[in-house]
Amino acid sequence: EYRVTSLTPSRDGRRIALLASREGRAIGDLFVLDRRTGRVTREVESVRPGRPHWYPSGEALVYSRFSPRSENTPLGRRGE
Repeated sequence: EYRVTSLTPSRDGRRIALLASREGRAIGDLFVLDRRTGRVTREVESVRPGRPHWYPSGEALVYSRFSPRSENTPLGRRGE
């Protein structure tokens, strides 16, 4: 079961970005609720805690995604 940790409405109010995690985990998934249709879609898995930000148009989001570091990955090359 998911627990919502953050709600961020788009400027026009048509969509709501929901950050939710399972079982008290810090890393969660990013969902988008379309208020007109009631449809919820999972957009991205493994998102860092925080608040996603909508572009002014309400058509896109900016968020921070978790990219686990491998033992063989130099620190300067994470997330590439």
